Amino acid sequence: MGKTIAITGAKGGCGKTLLTGALGAAIAAAGKKVCLVDGCIGLRGLDILLGVQDRVVFDWLDLCEKTCSVEQALIPAERLNVRFIAAPQQEIDMGEIPEAFCKLTDRLKKRFDAVLLDIPGDLTPFMRQVCADADEAMLISVPGDAAARNAERMASLLYETRGGKPISLVMNFFEKHLVTRGKTPAPDAVAAYLDLPLIGLIPASEALGDALFDHKLPDEYPERVKKAVEEMAQRLEGKDVPLPSFHERRFPWHS
Repeated sequence: MGKTIAITGAKGGCGKTLLTGALGAAIAAAGKKVCLVDGCIGLRGLDILLGVQDRVVFDWLDLCEKTCSVEQALIPAERLNVRFIAAPQQEIDMGEIPEAFCKLTDRLKKRFDAVLLDIPGDLTPFMRQVCADADEAMLISVPGDAAARNAERMASLLYETRGGKPISLVMNFFEKHLVTRGKTPAPDAVAAYLDLPLIGLIPASEALGDALFDHKLPDEYPERVKKAVEEMAQRLEGKDVPLPSFHERRFPWHS
């Protein structure tokens, strides 16, 4: 039996989809069976990041409505050794969809070691139920006071809905000079304030932007980004991989 990991964001543009793909590739590279599920209804993008956008025929709504089989909906991203299920692009009447989606992910974790769910941080009933149901939840934030305030709100919601199940924080697009110059709180300070374990610290990289515009897959991202994601995957497995600590305590945002 595998586990489901809901990956959600504290702010638009925090790199949630990018990290879902990169983390899935890192877990698969460690010998695990991985399925990635795009939960961004109407605005899917994980298929493009994985390079399988031209192969999408069915999506998870088709699975929920039983108009296709799991095998028909699963798309292999062979080079990354992961499987992928697309999100529906049309508007849908949610109704019982959140519950049906959670039942689907429970089925998937019987076949995969890790099922990563790319879930928008939009405070909808769908987001709330999926994040509440997942075995683990990962909150992605970025440096900056507005992002930190949003992370505080999202962390509170996750605490409220998850009933003690694991929640972790990832700081994406991190730039050390912003901390040393006093422009933004250190990641460990944000994690301490939110009372969440910091499980990932992903550096900002201009080369990553170039890689995305050049349609590079996650296994071709800059080495320091890949290394940070690989270390995050190891921490998810319970391995003791140390994070940098900056010991900066500065909280300029307001609730």
